Amino acid sequence: MSSPAFWGWTGAEDALRGNIPGEFIPARVRVAHSSSWLVMVPGQDREVQVKLAGSFLHHGSDPGEAPLPRTGDWVLLSPSGEVIHRLLPRRTALIRQEAGRARRPQVLAANVDRAFLVFGLDGERSFSPGLLERLLTITAGAGVRPVVILNKVDLAAPGKRERIVGQVQAHYPDLPLYITSALPGGKCCGEGLEEVRRLVPAGTTACFLGRSGAGKSSLITALFGEGSPEGERIRRGSVRSRDARGRHTTSAATLWMLPPGFGCDEGGMVIDTPG
Repeated sequence: MSSPAFWGWTGAEDALRGNIPGEFIPARVRVAHSSSWLVMVPGQDREVQVKLAGSFLHHGSDPGEAPLPRTGDWVLLSPSGEVIHRLLPRRTALIRQEAGRARRPQVLAANVDRAFLVFGLDGERSFSPGLLERLLTITAGAGVRPVVILNKVDLAAPGKRERIVGQVQAHYPDLPLYITSALPGGKCCGEGLEEVRRLVPAGTTACFLGRSGAGKSSLITALFGEGSPEGERIRRGSVRSRDARGRHTTSAATLWMLPPGFGCDEGGMVIDTPG
């Protein structure tokens, strides 16, 4: 059975053990829906669909002020394992401002160690310096280490790879940057995947950020390896969810555990986010 540390439980969470009633069960949120949550219970190696306890909604002065669990959060379940009673403090949180008049902050993912900022090398609007700047602002605010990934090198026009790399390095010379291709077959097959995979060691969590169509889900699928059941689940999910332009999209941030592979004996966790 996997330990909590295998799922990203760190010393920060361990320090809270004295304040956690013994009957409560720690679990990590894999997917946060509007009124239910899919969580992984370490030590039991099972996924459970849970809801919030009524008392959870009243921790704030206003029910709407209580922070709701998001993907990557650690929560405490009731002894039955069916209800979330408490949200543990977050080590890190990737937060962006929602569009609209209210501009409320939106938690994209919690307890993340590294963020992969993914841009496609296909098309004319695939790379945006403005978007890169906004994503770097998000990671800096969270204290999360950013890494730029230029994906779909197999679809890049001649000279585009060098041009975009030059743009990034001119403005951010110390920012780690990797070139990848998740397309099976072809001359660029698997380029950069091993290097990216090694950035997600056991017990750590990496979040993929970027606009729809950049290939975030395809990259994660490729990191699972050919024929992986989990990779097939990601692929099927993204194929079912398409935007108006026919691009594969992710509808909710989802946490996945990577298997051993690419020279790594154990996998860390990755979070796929909507564009």
